[in-house]
Amino acid sequence: MIKQFIAQDFCLKCLGCCRFREPDSCWSPRFLKEEAGELASRNLLNKEQASSDKVPLRLGSEVDKNFLCLFLNPSSNRCQIYSSRPFECQLYPFLINRKGEKIILSVDLNCPFVKERRSTLEFREYAAYLSELLNSPHYQKLLLDNPQIVQKYDGVLELSQLGIIL
Repeated sequence: MIKQFIAQDFCLKCLGCCRFREPDSCWSPRFLKEEAGELASRNLLNKEQASSDKVPLRLGSEVDKNFLCLFLNPSSNRCQIYSSRPFECQLYPFLINRKGEKIILSVDLNCPFVKERRSTLEFREYAAYLSELLNSPHYQKLLLDNPQIVQKYDGVLELSQLGIIL
């Protein structure tokens, strides 16, 4: 499990994550190869859902017309699989961003926590921690084996180039 940057109490109040405007948004997380199978073995995904690399979404309520992550409980704003949530969810608001042939650690500037703290030492230290972690041999192999989690995101802050090319 990746060390977290954002305090859980802050996240639970935000109502920004796990909601998407389109059903196939690039912002919607994708599974690593082994993650969907693990969730299916625990009967948390059906066979069809487990065959996709995308975390399944469902249409929100009449009031909230966004598409919601299948695992989000909208009344409590809690993830029902938090302890085994996908790798991309563990990283968020940090993202693995594709820019041409380069793979870049980036951060979503729409996150209110990031907006408040992006010029702090705490933020810089966490970004350095993530960059070092993602450049380790284990995570370099993970990224090479799972190119589906490397997306092209617009409107993000680029932090550091990672040492791989997909």
